[in-house]
Amino acid sequence: MKEGFYWIQFYGTVQVARYFRQEAENCETGERATGGWQLVGRQREIIHSSDVVVISGQLHPPE
Repeated sequence: MKEGFYWIQFYGTVQVARYFRQEAENCETGERATGGWQLVGRQREIIHSSDVVVISGQLHPPE
């Protein structure tokens, strides 16, 4: 997946989030993952997990 903005569903809420490629460890499970999500308007980063469902292709800026 390319870095950028996507519509996602996270715990039942549909929102825009930024996907970034970075090696990380899930503190709750100890699993290593490549990539994570940052919700737009929030500082919380979300490890790429089955809790995030991508519901659209990458969003592109307006021309």
